[in-house]
Amino acid sequence: ALEGSNNIWQMQWMATHLDMTDPFTFKSVADSFDLDNLIDHYALQIFISNWDWPQNNVKYWRDRTGNRQWRMILWDTDLSLGLYDLNPVTFNALSNVVDCADVTKNPVTDVFKNLLDNTAFRNQFVNRYADLMNSTFKPSELDVYLYAMKDSIDEEMVYHS
Repeated sequence: ALEGSNNIWQMQWMATHLDMTDPFTFKSVADSFDLDNLIDHYALQIFISNWDWPQNNVKYWRDRTGNRQWRMILWDTDLSLGLYDLNPVTFNALSNVVDCADVTKNPVTDVFKNLLDNTAFRNQFVNRYADLMNSTFKPSELDVYLYAMKDSIDEEMVYHS
């Protein structure tokens, strides 16, 4: 069940209307988000060319106690990796994020876009994406991981079908 508050909107306003090149402002926003999680989430969504994101299928959460940073949740990636012949080879998913017209449905996209104005964050994103392309996202690495996931649910798929 979904529950909680909607105070992400307050943080979204701050993160999209304030200057992220200012170190103090950047720190106050960065302290509210798990930036490693945000970067990994965006890198994966861009890599799999998810056509139904970022304008849809966005969820985030945070603990009410302890570490109260916002984190992204990966879900509903059906329209990715070529499903329905959507031609992900030519789809520019990064441009889709940066040029997303309907950001009202996804405040974290505004946050991400504004964070990219900060050189350190932009470099962190580019470096992490490159690291993932040379490790986790390599076809040989992905095959092992995806086949293990497939094998773990094979028996259940009979019941699902």
